[in-house]
Amino acid sequence: DGNYTVNFDLPNPLAPFPHSLTTGIIPAHLLKKIPAPALRSAPFNSSPVGAGPFVWKFVEVLGTPVTDRQQRITLAAFDKYAEGRPKLDGFNLLTYADEKKLTRAFVKKQINAMSSLESLPDELKNDKSLQVYATALTSAVTAFFNNSHGALSDVNIRRALASGTDRSQLVHITGHPTELVDSPLLRGQVGYNSTITQRGYNPDQANQLLDQAGWTRGDKNLRYKNGSVLELSLRSQDTQQYSLTTQFLQQQWEKLGVKINVTYYSGDDLQSQIIATHDYDILVYGISIGADPDVFAYWDSSQASITSQGHSNLSEYKSSVADEALQAGRTRTDNTVRAVKYKAFLTAWTTDVPALALYQPNYIYISRGPVYSYNRKAMNTAADRFYNVENWMVRQKHQTN
Repeated sequence: DGNYTVNFDLPNPLAPFPHSLTTGIIPAHLLKKIPAPALRSAPFNSSPVGAGPFVWKFVEVLGTPVTDRQQRITLAAFDKYAEGRPKLDGFNLLTYADEKKLTRAFVKKQINAMSSLESLPDELKNDKSLQVYATALTSAVTAFFNNSHGALSDVNIRRALASGTDRSQLVHITGHPTELVDSPLLRGQVGYNSTITQRGYNPDQANQLLDQAGWTRGDKNLRYKNGSVLELSLRSQDTQQYSLTTQFLQQQWEKLGVKINVTYYSGDDLQSQIIATHDYDILVYGISIGADPDVFAYWDSSQASITSQGHSNLSEYKSSVADEALQAGRTRTDNTVRAVKYKAFLTAWTTDVPALALYQPNYIYISRGPVYSYNRKAMNTAADRFYNVENWMVRQKHQTN
C-alpha cells in the first residue's frame, strides 16, 4: 500500500483496461519535468533506467546508407535484480533492414538467433543444429468481407464463401502447425462458445446458396447474374504467409464459380492505400485480439466508417444486436456475466458472416542450438518472448555427486 499502490480512476467500467497496462513503471525523478510530446526525444531513451533483469550498456548504429543500416543494443546482467541475477551474463539485440540481411547474418554465424520471420528460410532447412520455436499469437488471420460492397452486401453470398472453404487445409499452410480459428473470439478466451461457431465446410450448401441468390453457372464455369459475372477483388500483403493464404482462398472460391482478382501490396501501401480507405471486396489480414477478448474495435458499427476514429471494422459490419452485446460485454468485470453478454454477439456474427476467421499466426524464433527455459504456449506480441528472459540458458552441464 501507500507508495506501492497506483490508483486509476476511469469514467466508465472497462473490463480490458488491466491488459492495457503494458508499459513498465518509469522513474519520475528522471522524466516528471519532461512534457509528454518531448518524451520520445528525451535523453532517457538512449540511457534508460529500469528495474528489469538486464542493464542497458549502449546502443550502436552501424552501416550506411539507411538500406544497410543495423542497430545493436548491448545489455548486461543486473546483479541486483529483484528475482535474482539472470542466468545469462548479457546479450545483444540487433536489427536489420530486411529479412535477407538478417538471414545472411545468421548463416554467417554473426548472430545465433533470429525472429520476426514467417518461416524457416530455404537455405537453413537442412541445418540440423537449429531449434525452431513456433508460438501461436493471440491474433487471427481473417478474410474480411466488405459488407457494403456489391454482391457481398448479400448475406447468402458471404455464407456461400464461408461454406465453400475447407479451412482444415490451413493447418500446415505456414510450414508449422497453426491453430484454426472458428469465431471472432479465440478458444479459451472469456466468451468463447464452442456451440456458436462459424459454418463448416459444405460445398454443396455453398453452391445451393449461390444458385438461390440468382448467380448461375455460365461461360468458363463462372457464375453470372443479369449478364454480369460474380467477380470479387481480394487484397492482402505481399508476404509468403499471406500469399499462400490468399492463393488457397482463390482456389477454393473459384471452384464455386466466383472470379477472384488478387492483388498484393507492401505493408505500408496496404495500410495507406487499401485499409485506410476500405478499398476492397475481401481483405485477408491479421488482427491482434490480445489476452482479453474485447473485439469492439473490429465489429462495432461505430467503427465501420473510414471517417471513424479507429475505422478498424474492416468488414463495415453493422448490427444493433452485436453492438449492444459488445458494449455490454466490455463494461462487465465478472467473466461469467461477460460470457453471457457475448453470446448474443457470437450468434449475430455467425449468422451474418461478416468475415471468415482462418487461423492464429505463429511467432517464429530460430536459434542455433536450444535456448533452455524458452517455453511458450501463446504470445500477445513479439516482446512477450522475453517475459522470463532472466531464466534463459544456452548450455547446461550435468553434474554427478
